[in-house]
Order: sequence, then structure tokens, then C-alpha cells
Amino acid sequence: MKHVSRLIFFSFLLTSYLTVFQFSAYSEPHSHGAHRHGAHPGLKKHVQQFKNAELIEVAKGVYWAQFFDYSNYGFIEGDNEILAVDCGWWPSATQKALTELRKQTKKPITRIVFTHGHADHVAGCSAYINEGNVREIISSEDYIRYRDEMITTRLPFIARRATDQMGLLLPKSLAGDIGTGVGFAAYGGKASYFPPTKLIQGGDTLSFDGLELAVLEAPADIDDHIVFFDEKRKILYAGDSYINVGPPVASPRNEKGRDPIKWMNTLDMFLSLQPEIVLPGHGKYDNDKAKIASLLKDSRDTIKFIDDYIVRGLINEIPRDELIADIKLPDNLASNPELQFYYHSLKWVARGVYTNYAGWYRDDIRDLFETHPTTEAKELVGHLGGPDNVIKIASTYRNKEQYGLAGRLLGTTHIAFPDHQGVKEMLIDTMRQEAFRSESSSQRNYLLTSAAKIEGTYDKSQMRPFIGFKNLLESVPNKKLVEFLSIRINPNKIQEALDENEANAIRLKVLPDADTFALYAGNEVIVVSEHLEGASDIEVSITKSDLVALALQRVSFDELLKTGKLSSNNTQMARKFFALFD
Repeated sequence: MKHVSRLIFFSFLLTSYLTVFQFSAYSEPHSHGAHRHGAHPGLKKHVQQFKNAELIEVAKGVYWAQFFDYSNYGFIEGDNEILAVDCGWWPSATQKALTELRKQTKKPITRIVFTHGHADHVAGCSAYINEGNVREIISSEDYIRYRDEMITTRLPFIARRATDQMGLLLPKSLAGDIGTGVGFAAYGGKASYFPPTKLIQGGDTLSFDGLELAVLEAPADIDDHIVFFDEKRKILYAGDSYINVGPPVASPRNEKGRDPIKWMNTLDMFLSLQPEIVLPGHGKYDNDKAKIASLLKDSRDTIKFIDDYIVRGLINEIPRDELIADIKLPDNLASNPELQFYYHSLKWVARGVYTNYAGWYRDDIRDLFETHPTTEAKELVGHLGGPDNVIKIASTYRNKEQYGLAGRLLGTTHIAFPDHQGVKEMLIDTMRQEAFRSESSSQRNYLLTSAAKIEGTYDKSQMRPFIGFKNLLESVPNKKLVEFLSIRINPNKIQEALDENEANAIRLKVLPDADTFALYAGNEVIVVSEHLEGASDIEVSITKSDLVALALQRVSFDELLKTGKLSSNNTQMARKFFALFD
């Protein structure tokens, strides 16, 4: 009976831990404990397409740069000039596509238009700008809003999640990163961000050197998304709204702008256009009208199915983890080769939709009880006979290739006993085995990256979240930059300063705009305010370029004070205030 009660206790707690583990449809026998370097056969085959970079003339004067970079982009030739649609992520990759274009035409690129504000579509522009002919950079009017939503204290978190999701710090091999479901992602030098000089919106017409493109609002993976439609030639420049994998209507990065219903309506609108050529931001372009219509319909219906499934579950109070575990697409959608979930898994997408709708409460009574996870884990492992016995239990699951159960149990034990070498080694190997058979590139990369972090082989110093961000940060309002710094304070130092009656407030003036902000330290936070009534008379001045350098962590407050670039009417007190920052 004791053994039975322990198992009941275990099953009650198990699903609270490490929801990254899931059962995979694919399994391959291998020896116990062996590192089977490999990949799910479907994912492995899918990513092969991304190796064939080429510039394709899809219609007269329309060139599509496919697979030069993580995303695709294009060039539209007018009578005398060229319009560029998006520009990739890394200028070095974009330059390769530009070199191919110059074999076809010498006409100057005078305008760049963005489909949306994701880095992989806007950060390669210097390759075009360096030619010296770009007069306009055009984007959705919502591009500015999206930029300002991104430049917050959460940006390092978003960058870290993106790095893990894309496997940017994994080895490029079957033991690591083999590519994502939507393209090969890799650091490619220095990105380049240039703010738009002209804003447009849905309903506008983009007239250019003898050409006309309809501008259509097309919310998809973010809500600032627009697309361009050549009505005469029935060409749709679709950005990330048309994608030949299972639609990623939610992501582990939890982007606010992904709305399943809006994305579904975008696809429905595309159906009404009856495009004959679709040029997507990721994946191969399509020029088969019937295939395009079929994929649009099935993608739309897949999104609707996921959304309805989650909403019905919410209405019927089905606990989240039970709801997600049981999701299954209709057979005709599940079998569509263009809708396999090689990017984010179906269950991850569904879990994201649930979380966006319902928040943290999973309709699971366990969420209503508060206990520290380490305490809970130690109790559980104790009832199971300790970490060494857990290893034995986990081994039985591993022998049956039940890595989901093994991983959750080992993950719980690792919480309780983080230094237990045997638990760590088996957990790391279990994560890798699950990764090697996952059809989702995101699940694979998160598992392999997390395993490397536990193992101690993950080199965080190689992560470059802000490379090339200088131009982008210089374009945002000054207050956003000052707020961006606030997360870098040391809460303990604030309390010490208050206890010792040291400086806890200043005025910060940003030059040359002379925007002035009051900064207040207290309650283990720093608050940035535009209201100066009653503010400190200690004033500090800084140029915007130096403020950007601070945000990028290329310079410290102390270095700026020593060089006089951070000037103050009370240098001693200013130095004490900035000592509150790490």
C-alpha cells in the first residue's frame, strides 16, 4: 500500500514539472544511455530545402531571394529603379543575394519596404543602403508601436528565448542545430537597423516607377504585418503570414501580437484574392494556384480548429495539461505535408493559445495551493526512495523510450538535488534523446540548449542579443532608453543607500533633445518619471549616443563619469546614485 500511495502522490504532482517534455510520434531503438545523434526523419528532410540558396525570377522583373538567410526577401524591377521587399537578417547574407541580382540588372535600389518589424526581415538593409541609392524606407504605421513594445526591460529575455529557440549557440551538426522549421538561423556578423522614413497602412497603394501594389493589413505572427499584392500579375508578397508548416499562432516567446483569429482572417482574405504566385518570408515560393488555395484553406482551418478546441476546453473547465495532451488535428489536416509542425509543435502552439486566453490558472486545483517547488520536489523524491531510486525508476521508462515520464521525474529530482551527478547525467541524456526524435525544431533546440546549460557546456558569453542594435535604439524615445536601464539596478544597494541617507534621486537630461526625467530609488526599484515637480536638484546630463552605449552595456556609468561624458552639478552624489546599478 505504501508503494501504491507513493505512486498516486507521484502522479498527482508529475505534470506540474518540465512541460517541455512530450511524447513523440517517432521513436527509434537505441542502446540505453547512448547519445544517438540524429533527427526526426521528417524534420531532417524538411530542413534540407534551406540549403539551396538561389535568386529566382518568379515573373518578369520580379526576383525572389530564397534561403540566402533565415528569411526570404525580394526585388521588384521598375522602369528605372528597384523596390526591395524586406532585406533579411544579416547584411553579409543579403549581400550575397544582391551580388546575384547584379548579374541580372544594374538598376539602383531606391526604396525598401518592410512587411513587418521582425529582425530577420529588417536588419540586413545596410547591404542595399551601402550602394548609396536608397531614398525611402517604408513600413506599416504600426512598425513604430511594435518597436516600442520590444524596447523594454524584457528585451534581454526575448533575445535569450530567441537564441535558445533557434539553437544559435548549438553546434551545427546532428548533435545540435540542424536548422529550424522555417529556415537556417545563425549569427552572421553585425545586423543593421534603419528606421522607416515613410509610414503606410492597409488600403494604401504603393506606386513605384510604373508599378502599383495594393497594401493590405495582414496580422499574422505579429500584428504590425502588412502584405503587398500585384493585382495585374496576381503576385502576393506575403511576408510571414503564409507559411508551409503548421501555423505558429503562439510561441514560447509569448509575443502579444499573435492572434489566432486575426491570422485566420488574414488567410481567408488571401483566398479571396486568388493569388497565382505567393512569395513567403519562410519556405519555398508557390506558383501553383490550386496548391496555394488548398494550403490557404487548410492553414486557415487548422488555426480555427486549434482556437475552437482551446475555447471549448476553457468553457468546459478541462484542465490545461489534460486538454493539451489530448489535442489531435482532423486526419486530412494532420496528413497535409505542408502543415507539419516542424517549427513549434502542435501542443506548444495550443499551450500558447491557452495561456494567452486564460493566463496562469490552468483550471487545475494544484495551482490553488502554494508551496516552494524545492520543498515539493524533495517531499516527492523522498516518498520515491531518494534520488538513487528515482534513477532506477527513470531507467525503466527510458528502456521503454518513455522519455516524457523519465524527463519529468528526473527534472523534479534535479530541482530537489541539483548537484546529484547521476541525476544530472541521466536528465541530460534524456533531454537529448527526446530532442533527437522530436519533429519540432523549437522543442529540439530548447531541449538541447537546456541540456547544455545543465551540463555546463553552454557558453553564454557567445550570445549576442544586441549586435547591430545601435541604430534601432537611437530611433526610440529617450524615456524608453532610460527605462531600459532601470532593470540593471541592484535592489540591495538601494536599501543600503536609503539606510545610509545617500543619494536616492537625480534629474537626468538627455542631449541634444534636453528631455529631462526624474529618477527615484526606493523600495528596491528605480522609477523613471517625466513629472519633475519636487524632483531632486542633482542634475546629470548625457548624450543620447552615450545613453545607447549604456543600454548596450558597452560602457559603464563610472567610465562615463571619469571621462566627463556624464556631467553633473554634483559629481560626488551622482557617482553614489549610479553606484546603485550593477
